[in-house]
Amino acid sequence: MEIIDEEFFVIFLFKIPTYIFYFANIVSQIIYNIFFLFISYFFTCFHNFFDIFFSSSKSLNNLSNKNRKDLTLLS
Repeated sequence: MEIIDEEFFVIFLFKIPTYIFYFANIVSQIIYNIFFLFISYFFTCFHNFFDIFFSSSKSLNNLSNKNRKDLTLLS
């Protein structure tokens, strides 16, 4: 039987696990970024919806208050 070559031993023990961890790190970063992209997109839509809703209600209230003031001035 041949003695295991030292180069094969180094490649098998050190280089292959290193590449596996590099690949796992890249994949986990991609998943992490996609996850937070969707979360930030969801909260941005949610925030925009409430911003539009409350700003429109505020503007309607302001308009109605202005109309009331105008009516009181006219009478």
